[in-house]
Amino acid sequence: MRNTGLLPPNNIPLEKKLLFSLWILAIPESFLAAGDRFGLAKSTAHNVFKEVVGVLVALIPQYIVWPDDHAEAVRVFHERSNGFPGIVGAIDGCHI
Repeated sequence: MRNTGLLPPNNIPLEKKLLFSLWILAIPESFLAAGDRFGLAKSTAHNVFKEVVGVLVALIPQYIVWPDDHAEAVRVFHERSNGFPGIVGAIDGCHI
């Protein structure tokens, strides 16, 4: 088998996996183009991305906690929107 210079997924450094995944999330580029930029085959690039996103999804409960109590959520929203009179809600950073 000839050496293509591409690393199998298990031998790819963690830093490279993370940087590649951040690149894919930030730049509208195909797995083929981004993989080429990082020295990864398209299928390997896709597998690396799935692996990193899977880890991030598993970490979500540790960093994002939704309030259990609706009244508490409303209180926090009103507390944080102080200074913006007449706001009913916010969608994607737009005040309604």
